[in-house]
Amino acid sequence: MSAKEYAEYRGVSKALISRYCTQGRLKGAARKRKGRWYIDPKKADHLISAARDPAQPKKPTRKRTPNQAEKEKTALAGGTNKMDFAEARTWNERYKAALRKLDYDQKIARLVDAKEVEIAAFNMARRVRDALENIPDRFGPELATEQDSDKITQTLRAAIREALEELSKDD
Repeated sequence: MSAKEYAEYRGVSKALISRYCTQGRLKGAARKRKGRWYIDPKKADHLISAARDPAQPKKPTRKRTPNQAEKEKTALAGGTNKMDFAEARTWNERYKAALRKLDYDQKIARLVDAKEVEIAAFNMARRVRDALENIPDRFGPELATEQDSDKITQTLRAAIREALEELSKDD
């Protein structure tokens, strides 16, 4: 198969395949005849996959085939259907790295458990509600005898401010 055909088969540029040939990366799989490279696809595939670091993600090809899209979808769903070992290992390493990052962020307090935040917010809202509901019981009799609306307003503002300051001191 010609270098151009092999490049199309791999989903890469012809220039990349030619560079591999001249650098000797495809030694034994490529031969030059009349100034053109001819490639044995099975040998070349083996040489390229053996030289490639499986932990590094593959660069996207120009055209994604339905098979590639299906593999990505399967991998994101947590399966390894129709994946070779190198692809499954790559996805495994990516997931491990993501989990280590989450663990690190949690340990340095950049992330907190959502349930803990939910419980803390609920408890704070309950304390605010209770503090505000106690205002009428504490100041109702005093305000019932008052005729001056400005005095009533000042008393209510002071009671609300006092309740909120008490809540801020508790933390």
